[in-house]
Amino acid sequence: KGIQNLMKNLHNGVFTTCNIVFFSDLVDFNTAQENCRKFDVGTGSTEGNLATVNTDKKNEDLKMLLNMTYPREEQPKSFWADTKWVWSGLRKTRNNVGEGSKEMVYEATEWQWADGSTPGDFARWLPGQPDQDSLKKGKKGCTEDPRCYQNQMRINHNGNWDDTFKFKKHPYACDYQGKYILSSEKKSWED
Repeated sequence: KGIQNLMKNLHNGVFTTCNIVFFSDLVDFNTAQENCRKFDVGTGSTEGNLATVNTDKKNEDLKMLLNMTYPREEQPKSFWADTKWVWSGLRKTRNNVGEGSKEMVYEATEWQWADGSTPGDFARWLPGQPDQDSLKKGKKGCTEDPRCYQNQMRINHNGNWDDTFKFKKHPYACDYQGKYILSSEKKSWED
């Protein structure tokens, strides 16, 4: 509860836990991925990545950060609104040119986290997801020839996963190994 109160006082659109840093900017998947690569993750490595959400704890942290940044009660009614989702680093890397179907079977080995690991047994897909839908070039924002495919994963306010198109715009989260959170608000030691 204390960290939530502290983080609500930050006004720069950046929110963090010990493992994830959340950016409120609405960007497409490629921009989110590039921004995370340039972000100093605090480990001394030279390159960061979109969040690897491979545990319940990290999934809960990301859900909490999304809810704090874009509170559920202030959201548009549409289930698919941009601010109801956050980009993570999971993307389909094999067999990603299907026509899409609710009957598609999720194969963890076809998906990969931005850090290079595979999801293994951990997944929180919405029922019927991933469905690997596709769009023809020129439809609803698709600029790829001949089609755009839902090869990226996003997470909603409930911590559920959905596959979607990389041209969609959402806030994003990067892996982070921070130790401290600083606040400009003056408090007593007890507070």
